[in-house]
Formats: sequence, structure tokens, C-alpha cells
Amino acid sequence: MQGEEIEPPKMLSMAWDYQLNYIIGLIGKDYSKATLQKYQSGYKSLKAFLKLKLQTNDIRLDQLDHQFVKDYEYYLKTDYGVKNNTAIQLIKKL
Repeated sequence: MQGEEIEPPKMLSMAWDYQLNYIIGLIGKDYSKATLQKYQSGYKSLKAFLKLKLQTNDIRLDQLDHQFVKDYEYYLKTDYGVKNNTAIQLIKKL
């Protein structure tokens, strides 16, 4: 039927879980444990942002836009309390 979604929407948590599992599988080859910890920290800050600012636990990938990134950056620098370079590194992991 027209307008019906055939596949379930891709969610941000699915993308993060995939990336984290990918990194875990390559620890000692292409990635270090420190890299995994940085990605886990990034995911933690993103989940906190989603919960606090958007009152949700997840978001569809097709809803990620420039405004979402700017709001996340603002949250990181104000509420989450990181400096500019750390905020940029966390955003790059998106």
C-alpha cells in the first residue's frame, strides 16, 4: 500500500550497537581498548542527550539533521560539561 513502510526504520541505537560490536571484534587488530572506551563514552553522552533534551531513548537515522547535531553540541558544552575539542570528537563519532 502506498505510504506504508516495508522495512522498520533504522534507528540510531542500531547503528551504535553495530559500530561498537565491529570495534569489539577488531580490538588488538585495528582498534584498541581505549578506542572502544571512547566510543562507549560517546554513546553514553548521546543517550543522555536523547533522554534529557528529546525525552526519548532513540531516534530514527532519517531524523538526524544539522539542527540535531548543533543541539547535541550545545548540550555537550553546557549540560555535559566538556570543552570544545572533546565535543567535536564526540560529534565526529556520530
